[in-house]
Amino acid sequence: METRSLNIIGRRKEKDEFSRIYHSGRNEFAVVYGRRRIGKTYLVENLFRNEFSFHASGVLGGDFKQQMHSFSKALEKYGYKGENPKNWMDAFDCLGSLLDELESEERCVVFIDEMPCLDTPKAGFLPALNYFWNTIGASRSNLLFIVCGSATSWIVNNILDDHGGLHNRVTRQIHLSPFTLGEIEEYAKSNGSFWSRLNLLQMYSVIGGVPYYWNNVDYGLSPAENIDRLFFSEDPILGQEYSRLYSSLFRNPVPYLSVIENLAAKQSGLTRGEISSSTGIPTGLKLTRVLADLENCDFIRSFDNRKNSRVYQLVDFFSLFFLKYRNHIGTRGWWSRANQTSIQNVWYGLSFEKICLCHSRQIEKALHLDTIQSSIFSWRSRELCAQIDLVIDRADSVATICEIMYSAGEYCLDKDEYLKVMNRLAAYGKDLGKGKGLQLVFITTFGLVENSYSHSVQRQLVLDDIFDND
Repeated sequence: METRSLNIIGRRKEKDEFSRIYHSGRNEFAVVYGRRRIGKTYLVENLFRNEFSFHASGVLGGDFKQQMHSFSKALEKYGYKGENPKNWMDAFDCLGSLLDELESEERCVVFIDEMPCLDTPKAGFLPALNYFWNTIGASRSNLLFIVCGSATSWIVNNILDDHGGLHNRVTRQIHLSPFTLGEIEEYAKSNGSFWSRLNLLQMYSVIGGVPYYWNNVDYGLSPAENIDRLFFSEDPILGQEYSRLYSSLFRNPVPYLSVIENLAAKQSGLTRGEISSSTGIPTGLKLTRVLADLENCDFIRSFDNRKNSRVYQLVDFFSLFFLKYRNHIGTRGWWSRANQTSIQNVWYGLSFEKICLCHSRQIEKALHLDTIQSSIFSWRSRELCAQIDLVIDRADSVATICEIMYSAGEYCLDKDEYLKVMNRLAAYGKDLGKGKGLQLVFITTFGLVENSYSHSVQRQLVLDDIFDND
């Protein structure tokens, strides 16, 4: 297992976790979850390819008969010679019989992929799964039982948060998030890329850290040319991805899309009450479930805004880009024609702010704040007409204020921008109250042009700091 894991790009934490559970010496029920296209199946299959005692997968969009046929064929492939099961109770009994034939001292790895697909209406899948684990699986100290699926809400609601037969039965939860910039750089190099970090940043601002999307990148072309291939061509590769993405994850995608599209219209984010007002979803259990599901899929992030309310922001770059420019999808060469115009520069600037928010751990490390307890959030004040991209509110009586600026070269802090920054600092200090100092940090792509205004900045970070992959 350890040898094969060396061929997997990134995922260091996840590989370490799988190594621990593989060698734990007890039965393990591991759930792998995360948004569609994030690489869940790829990770498990490449870690355990030759060690599966059983591996089955649900059929996307399949009915009960098709799911049962697929499961039966998997049983047959791994050596089961009995009659084909007629229902899920039979199917898991057959799986138990198959496992009985294996050497009891060997690690027994069972992987069921796309498990939500197996739970077709009135099929009785969940009671059968409960029965299997509680009567067969839990008694086998050598069993490593791995399940995953793209329908993250199903995984969370029916497995992780189950209050029935599977309550507290899951021993490991492995959440796969999008790749960081550092992981994307490693991934791109493994595919022959000689792109600069600015090139990678520009592409990341459109498709984020989703490995499947990066599989469609041609590194012999520029980022702009690739964006045209993906979105702005006669037959764009990702032209239908937006509707497919949410339909595959949520059985009723309408409320999720409503939240996503309202958040896309508000860069600084919305509170729960604002989301309820803009979408028409009552601020009750349904909205709680929708927001939790979207956060579990890494589409949105939430943070406390120091005003006893929680703010939600859309941080899925693909969704943000698609919704911003959907009226131009399929228009041949549209992005390349916008090269070096305000359209591209504004987009890259707004996305750079979000990218920094999603790389707050790297920013804290570069500032040597990773050992100090802190909370990280964006700040806005309607009363004071001010907004700050990123605040690191530290436990040591200092708040680090981060101004984030995108530029294709060094950024020049002029008098007008300097006065705006000072106004934001004064507004935040007024909102914060006495007793806490402020530290001004500028995060730019290539640093600040040295002038009289740049000397007011106490710390600077550049793109290289955000690419840190330790």
